[in-house]
Amino acid sequence: MALLGASAFGLTLNEDLLDAAASILALLLFILFAAYGAWGVEQPKRFLTALVLGGGFLGLVVAVARVLELEVTPYGIPVLTHFRDINSRGNVLGMASNGLAAMIEPAVVGGLGFALLRVRGRVFYLLAAVAGVAGIFVTLSRGSMLGVAVGTAVLVVLFLAVTRAQWKRIIVIVAAAALAVCLLASFTPGIAERIASIVDLSEHTQRVRIWTGAWHLFLDHPVFGSGPGSFGELYPKYRLPEEWEHATSPHSLYLYLLTEWGVVGFVIFFALLARLSVARMLRAPAHVQIVALAMSVPFWVHVLVDDLYMPHIALIMGCIANSGSRRDAG
Repeated sequence: MALLGASAFGLTLNEDLLDAAASILALLLFILFAAYGAWGVEQPKRFLTALVLGGGFLGLVVAVARVLELEVTPYGIPVLTHFRDINSRGNVLGMASNGLAAMIEPAVVGGLGFALLRVRGRVFYLLAAVAGVAGIFVTLSRGSMLGVAVGTAVLVVLFLAVTRAQWKRIIVIVAAAALAVCLLASFTPGIAERIASIVDLSEHTQRVRIWTGAWHLFLDHPVFGSGPGSFGELYPKYRLPEEWEHATSPHSLYLYLLTEWGVVGFVIFFALLARLSVARMLRAPAHVQIVALAMSVPFWVHVLVDDLYMPHIALIMGCIANSGSRRDAG
């Protein structure tokens, strides 16, 4: 109800009702997907493992398409494109680079997580994780690489905290996965430089300029924001003179929410999301809940530098709170 109230108020702040409605719908659908994950998914563990294997397969498709330089466009439909040029970052069914990487991210952390959980099928989950990394390397998405690294760290820390008796198995599996990733990086042209550029501030000058302009927009409308769907119209007034990109989005989901919804909308959105997910695992989390949480972490790190909406992330977060996730055999 709080989000609906904020949405109704937001409509009054933007003269372009179509853009405002689209922005409102995106947030509402994200919350509804999380609610469905919490109460509508009957077998969350099976759903999450299927998502991991599917994401791993997508990563494999992306990696193979790059190696074979595939361009598949039957009847003009862009199924596989932008794989021939070594500097291109791949496109699958219209989903490109950062969005494509965000589709694959949960498979990497989830594959590792389910490999830690069970003996049966462990090799397949590890292979899904490695294939996911290979796919992300093709996209060259630095936000995704950083997100996966943080998600993996969260997974390992939580597993060590909850299952101390299994620490040797955890270290062996993580070390094997890390070795596979290092081998992949060594055979992927330019990937080492791309990873190193994550911490090179000179590589992010333009994005920092966009964030600075977006932050100034937020400071002028801190409480309720400038209104959903209004960023593209208002941002040119705050754009720094040296910004050459002429951005139409703040390149950060967090800044997007703050500029258009203000602190009030930002808090309501994340409070609802937390209530539907992590709030229900704070006491004695089950193993599947830990894996589901870690699977969602890469996205929330990635959107520090990109404004993406991925419904499958909302479903994963809902699975954290799903009662079926607590019926985990371990």
